[in-house]
Amino acid sequence: MNKNVKYKYIRAFVAGSAFPIMLAVVFVYFLGMLALGFGEGIDKIEFLRLPIILGVVNILHIGLLQKWPAKNLNKRLWLVGILLGIALVLPANFISDTTEKLFGLPGPQILTIIAAPIAYGAIFRYILKYLNRMVGLN
Repeated sequence: MNKNVKYKYIRAFVAGSAFPIMLAVVFVYFLGMLALGFGEGIDKIEFLRLPIILGVVNILHIGLLQKWPAKNLNKRLWLVGILLGIALVLPANFISDTTEKLFGLPGPQILTIIAAPIAYGAIFRYILKYLNRMVGLN
């Protein structure tokens, strides 16, 4: 078995989780400082699961959606990112109190419902595309 094929999904997970892990360090530091002022523990922040989620979504992207033509790679990455953004922001807005924890604003926020899918699409298109290419997936 070819080495590139054998470890394809491990490399997809590493590429998908590398960027959010780097951001998580910064977020934990700054939100930890904020948590000292508000008395709320940092362990309850849901987005710390984001590296695992993005790693799994990148595995699904590489494994399932690889059959789309390569000329549509940018559209495919935007679509996967936007769908992930919608899937993450709706429960964060309406089920949990993530927007209240992050922004200090009560209740569901329309701005996050609009901005999160666009941000995730941009992350997939502009960052994850190059991380996948760096580990030899695209």
